[in-house]
Amino acid sequence: LGGSTSFSIGRYSRWEEPREGAQEAHVMLFSGGDRCPARNREGMVLMACGSVNKIITVQETSQCQYEITFVTPAACTESAVEELRKRVAEREAMIAKIDASPEQPRSEL
Repeated sequence: LGGSTSFSIGRYSRWEEPREGAQEAHVMLFSGGDRCPARNREGMVLMACGSVNKIITVQETSQCQYEITFVTPAACTESAVEELRKRVAEREAMIAKIDASPEQPRSEL
């Protein structure tokens, strides 16, 4: 693989409503970025609920257009937080059940 290249996807232009059925809480649009062969670069940042601020994916969806998936606690809705709490509780219960069960003898390798 070659080296990395940096460029601008533009400046913030507006917020957009999430796509129907999408997990994202917010969508930020950027336009007027660095010139590329066909036009100026543009970007879309899909902000989803997550426990930390982290870029998950960066894709060039078509020539000079980019889609970035970014998770952040700031994008969590109350229902998303409740769903995460439910999943954590289920996993904690599963771990407690495993910890409480008698150890099974291990076969020799």
